Amino acid sequence: MLWLYNHGTVFLQTNYLKKDYQPVVNCFQASILCLFNDCDTLTYSQIKEKAGLSDQDIKDSMLKMCNPKIKIILKEKPGKPSFEPEEKMKLNMDFSNNSIRFNLVPVLSSIKMAEGAGGIKSTSDLDQELQKERSMIVDAVIVRIMKARKVEVHQKLVEACIK
Repeated sequence: MLWLYNHGTVFLQTNYLKKDYQPVVNCFQASILCLFNDCDTLTYSQIKEKAGLSDQDIKDSMLKMCNPKIKIILKEKPGKPSFEPEEKMKLNMDFSNNSIRFNLVPVLSSIKMAEGAGGIKSTSDLDQELQKERSMIVDAVIVRIMKARKVEVHQKLVEACIK
């Protein structure tokens, strides 16, 4: 079994604001937001070190949370959609939104998914793994049939495997 953490969603409950909100985030974003339980301000390099995520995963997660329309996390340099190692990130204590529940999960394009972005494997890697698994299943079926029948004509063995 292969866990795809970036496909999971987490419902968080805020308790530091005047109004309670329920942001819907992915697992990576939840781990980043939980870092702010200990302190209100962190640098990008501290987030990367404490969360233990790759650069691309952190950037994808942080871009949605630092979005000028949402601003759940405030950047030191809000105009740039990039992050510098010593750039400070601060939890927005004045955050407000019309909705109590809102979605912050970043959407990956099909091109990025095919390339393997966002912590998932590329489609070619997945195809190779599926091919290996299927060949093992077919081998197991052939062994089971041959143990039961001892001798079988090739054509009938193929027919039995397909069933």
